[in-house]
Amino acid sequence: VTLDPWRIGAITTAALVLLQLQKPTR
Repeated sequence: VTLDPWRIGAITTAALVLLQLQKPTR
């Protein structure tokens, strides 16, 4: 599995989005 910069960015972005969704936004 080759870790490409765009792949790492996509995974990081996805992780941040998931964290934001799980976090209660009030």
